[in-house]
Amino acid sequence: MIQHLVSRILLRRFAKHKRGPISGLDLHSLEQRTDKVENFGGIQDVDTDAPDDAEKRWSKEVESRLPHAFELLDQGKLLSDPIATTTIKKCIALHWARGFAAREVVDKILIPGTTQKAITAILERFTLEQAAFGLTDGRTSNMSEQALYEIIHTEFAEKLRRERYLDVAFLELYRKGQSFIESKSLEIWHSPNEEFLLGDIPVVTYEKDTGKVGILDDVSWSKADAIFMPLGPRHVVALAKEPAYREADARTVEILNTCQVKVALKEVYFRPGSGLGDLIAGALKK
Repeated sequence: MIQHLVSRILLRRFAKHKRGPISGLDLHSLEQRTDKVENFGGIQDVDTDAPDDAEKRWSKEVESRLPHAFELLDQGKLLSDPIATTTIKKCIALHWARGFAAREVVDKILIPGTTQKAITAILERFTLEQAAFGLTDGRTSNMSEQALYEIIHTEFAEKLRRERYLDVAFLELYRKGQSFIESKSLEIWHSPNEEFLLGDIPVVTYEKDTGKVGILDDVSWSKADAIFMPLGPRHVVALAKEPAYREADARTVEILNTCQVKVALKEVYFRPGSGLGDLIAGALKK
């Protein structure tokens, strides 16, 4: 099954009509495609029988409540509704925690680090041969030390994946994100003329002094001078000290869209017919 790291409900905000397709641009090949919302923003989840599937958790707590919050957003009434405001805060926390950036961190740092700690602990109690012997039912004769080590490493890494370590890490990051956002207010930016786009890492962290953007560029939430994400072609939400509605001119839209492109891992999404795909592709070719 596909686990959507960018919520389908958020992606539908960029569709041509309510149940219509959206467009996407591959930032590496610069190829554009227009397709069903379900075919964007996800990863293949090999465990289709997981009883506590993460998608069900996110749907119950956040995504099922987003349509009402988006309706109030379009009416200019979001900030007057505390429940809807909380839903949008959770949406921000969700897309920070359950995202392609977080997955990169989990896959390339947390899983290898946790695996190495487990291997170090077991090798303090057993020899390399003893540990590998136990994991292979004794099929370790005439193996090199490197081969024995790889057996142990592979087994522990697979164990973490079987235990759905990625989902556990997402949930922990989500809780931390909620805690960080709880005391913040929301600032809504509305663009009456130009359109916003959405990257596959929607929540952008921006550091003013360095110009860096994104978690993968080492801009953590605590370092960031601004944290924002698009909520549709006409709206962007940012964390702020005080709640506010603001109008985004063409230059502001361009800056925020550029940040989405810079942060994106592979793709950006936009409303079909908006012309944004051609605009970005042309800029990247230059």
